Amino acid sequence: MFSSTGNNDFIKTWKIFEMPIQWHKLPNPVTHRQSFMMSDRLRLAMILPHILRRFLKLKHLKQRSIDELQENLSVNSGLVINRLIQCWAIVAKCARFCFNLSFNDESYETLNSLLKQEIILLTKMFPQNFTHLPNLHINAHLQCHAKTFATLVNSTVGIKEMVHRTFKGAVSHTNGKMIERDLIKRYNTLQALCNIIDGTLDSRYNTLGNGYYQNNIFRSLLSSWYATSVTNYDTREIDEEEINSPVDFICEIRYRIKWKYYEISQNNFEPNMSIDGDIYNGLKMAYKDYFNFLEYIHNKKIVYFNYITYKVLNDNDESSIIRIRVGDIVEIEEENEGTSYAIVKAIFLHTYNNDKTYPFYFVNWFEKVKERNGFDTLMTCQKYKICTEREKYLNIFPISLVTSMPKIHFVHQCVDNCLIESHDLSQPYLLNEFFYNAI
Repeated sequence: MFSSTGNNDFIKTWKIFEMPIQWHKLPNPVTHRQSFMMSDRLRLAMILPHILRRFLKLKHLKQRSIDELQENLSVNSGLVINRLIQCWAIVAKCARFCFNLSFNDESYETLNSLLKQEIILLTKMFPQNFTHLPNLHINAHLQCHAKTFATLVNSTVGIKEMVHRTFKGAVSHTNGKMIERDLIKRYNTLQALCNIIDGTLDSRYNTLGNGYYQNNIFRSLLSSWYATSVTNYDTREIDEEEINSPVDFICEIRYRIKWKYYEISQNNFEPNMSIDGDIYNGLKMAYKDYFNFLEYIHNKKIVYFNYITYKVLNDNDESSIIRIRVGDIVEIEEENEGTSYAIVKAIFLHTYNNDKTYPFYFVNWFEKVKERNGFDTLMTCQKYKICTEREKYLNIFPISLVTSMPKIHFVHQCVDNCLIESHDLSQPYLLNEFFYNAI
């Protein structure tokens, strides 16, 4: 469907798109899509509507595809792009609902409505590809299956994905290759080595085998060693300084990758607080509200890090490991607002007057756009904007306010003056309604 220009611009947008930080790097969706695992395809569906929204124009489609879509949809060429984006938005939303772990009466009806929309859009836009397709016909039965089994999630898919990942790791490069041939070659080679080591004789080869393992030198190569996982240590990541937990239910706090001076300046922070600065005032309020510390802060030094992990103990004696890095978008429960969203701009340590060191987050809040245009009807996503008014919200909090891993994704509505990692903050963000924890 894409022209050569479309493929090139798609890859350019793909490379600079703000992927969720916790994802591994996805393969190239144009040249390596045949090697995508199931989880890769699901993740691609989560972000594809946003990528299309950001770059897609008529010049990116082949003329034949434009003519076919106009004929199938009975619309002029100006509406073709919006219909394509709408189609992929419905497909992505269907996938998200299908992977819900629980349903209620309302979500059953929402799922059924989305599945019907998906069938209508796909068969209308691409009749040759989807009409009478058995996989698409299954949509008519998914609501019934969800009511019968309470969920549509296959609990064994994760194991299958692990096996797939193992096989995929055995093939060094997948671009334009016959993966089955590589896997057969791998198994044949391993089997041949086993036969040689075990001394198995083959009548076709008089000199092959004959108990190579009986040779002392050869035996020493295959003895007294074992395989284990690789652990990478970064000398910048490990610091022995003890950190004090702000609450009893958080322990085992570890921080990694200390910022250098130029990184602190680059992110518009200061290594030593000025008394009339925002950092000092915010930290003073955090000590007052969460620690009941009212004294004048003597120590002005702050140490910044890129990554922090800690263990959160639950009421039922279970625990969860929280891993947060700069750039993550976290959920914070507020008394008046309920669940709010914020982006972590810095993780830092400060030593108070009692000589105890406490960890903090510096965040920028997302504020819901409440005007009439606060909802994107094409993407069916709520709009948010980053609050730049520091007087309106506090920015510094102890780590105890974040007790769950990030489960959300925001996408900026870019304009021409947006740069990589430097968006125009006057433009809103979209809460990605297609995002979920893939298998």
